[in-house]
Amino acid sequence: MCMLERVDAKDVLHFYDTEDSQWCRFKSTTLSTRDAASVQWSPDGRYIVVFDSLLYDSINILNSDGKTLHSLHLYGVNVGNKPASHFTLGIRSFNWAPSGHILAAGRYDNTCLLYNHANWKVLAELKHPLDIPIDPILGLDCCGEIIESRNFERGSVKPHKVAIYIERLIEEQPYYCRQLTATTRAEELKDAYVISRLPYTVKSTKIDPKKPNPKIGVGLCLFSPNGGYLATRVENAPHAIWIWSIGGLHISLVGLLCHSSAVTSVQWDPRLLPAEFTRLAFCTASGRVFIWSPEGCLSMTVEKPGSPFPVKTLSWGPSGDTLLLQSSKSFCLLHLKSAEGEAIFKPLEPTWTAPSRGRGPLEENNRDPQTPATHSTFPADAKSDLPKWALSAHRLARKTFRE
Repeated sequence: MCMLERVDAKDVLHFYDTEDSQWCRFKSTTLSTRDAASVQWSPDGRYIVVFDSLLYDSINILNSDGKTLHSLHLYGVNVGNKPASHFTLGIRSFNWAPSGHILAAGRYDNTCLLYNHANWKVLAELKHPLDIPIDPILGLDCCGEIIESRNFERGSVKPHKVAIYIERLIEEQPYYCRQLTATTRAEELKDAYVISRLPYTVKSTKIDPKKPNPKIGVGLCLFSPNGGYLATRVENAPHAIWIWSIGGLHISLVGLLCHSSAVTSVQWDPRLLPAEFTRLAFCTASGRVFIWSPEGCLSMTVEKPGSPFPVKTLSWGPSGDTLLLQSSKSFCLLHLKSAEGEAIFKPLEPTWTAPSRGRGPLEENNRDPQTPATHSTFPADAKSDLPKWALSAHRLARKTFRE
């Protein structure tokens, strides 16, 4: 285990032996960073990255023994034939590829750098053009630049088709992706995706530079479990998700998902699947749930009996067939049947809400204070807010207690 510490105005990385019963520290390394903010291991355990604060752009790469291998600067290198940028802000976000061979670092200038582990050189600089029309036929080049028709006709660049999906109401547009299933209730599908045939412009929001922590830059870069795709989001255009193909011979933008409200939670299907079966689930501030795959997109409005269910965050189950959806007060499960292409909403009966009653104090027998103090703390009756499975267990426990 490694721990970052500030000692005498210098950044020091300490290493601890987890197999030792005393967790003794066996090595310390002084870093060249000015004000280190975070440290992270690579998924394969071979490398350690230490990032500077947002005022500086340095990254230290160390091996597992604490030896510094490289010192990188996000804005101090040339990318291609272009001069180095003088943008001063540091790292906005970062993420390792599952293999540990690629490190993605989002910057405040709406670009994302991909470093390879062989020589820690820039593999690609992914740009996110805002307020500029993107042609779905020509797409973007390998670095995220707009491909113009005159350059394409000259043969100087190769087109990369982009599937641009736009959230729309079904009644407004007749062209949309297939619905969930034929058995899905019509009232559950209040919106859908439209596949754009014309150039589309991703609008950005105006940022007040006088306010602290401005909403700019690539705030999200997330690799799929198989490492074939990278999902990014720009903070001053939070309604759009950019999906890049990383695993092929060429790096290119393959999907652009645009919505009516900001994207609040994003997660890949945790299973290690082939690229064609990769799935990305996310939700927006409107409370809707979306699922993307290379074959298409799904859009759904989740409802529980009697009222809508505004989804705030979501997370996949380990098996990849369920989604845990959370609102501000309750949660539910979304069961997916990928083999049949179905998505069925099955709420807990009833949808469980966190109880508002108090917990009992710690008693003399050192019982866990998170358990009810007495059998009357949560009355097992029809008015209880516990789900059915918890009610049955509670009745059995109370019966055993009385006997």
